[in-house]
Amino acid sequence: MAKQIFRKQSLSAAFILLGAVFLVAVPRLAAQTKMNERQQESAPAVPAASPAVQRREDNKKPPDTTRYSYEFTQPDFYVRHILVEHDAIGRGKITFERKGEETSIEEPINLSMSALRRVVGAWTELHFLESTEIYQSDKKFPHMGTMRLKLERDKLERTVEFNWTNNKTAFALANEYRRIADQAIWVFDVSVAR
Repeated sequence: MAKQIFRKQSLSAAFILLGAVFLVAVPRLAAQTKMNERQQESAPAVPAASPAVQRREDNKKPPDTTRYSYEFTQPDFYVRHILVEHDAIGRGKITFERKGEETSIEEPINLSMSALRRVVGAWTELHFLESTEIYQSDKKFPHMGTMRLKLERDKLERTVEFNWTNNKTAFALANEYRRIADQAIWVFDVSVAR
């Protein structure tokens, strides 16, 4: 009786093992034997361009000469003057002055892709060069500092100055530049402290 129970358990275990092997092996065999029924189209051979040819093709595109700048001034603040200037790919410089110091500090900056997207998106949404909107609100808060936004593209240039605005996009743009300046100044301070 014990032998029969042992045989039944052994037989059950063998079937379970055989089923597991079957479940694992069949999909692998099917994957190995599967054929792509579509006809493979051969791609036309394209000769690799030499670096000189590639550079010439890149030079055909006129460089983007757009220059963006943000300036903040408040003589009573600790950081009394900030100027952020950059090009269309986010490379530029930040210049800032602290209260009680005679010299200004200039550091290179390179905006991250996400920050550059937000900044250029705001400039685009404002239609800054085409617009004649004055962003200064009726209420004035000169004690908060004065901001200047400037955009230069080709021969067009426009500068707007305000200390408070009700335009949400202009406000968001000024805040984005403020964050960029805060980070750049913080990085400078940490590097000096090290």
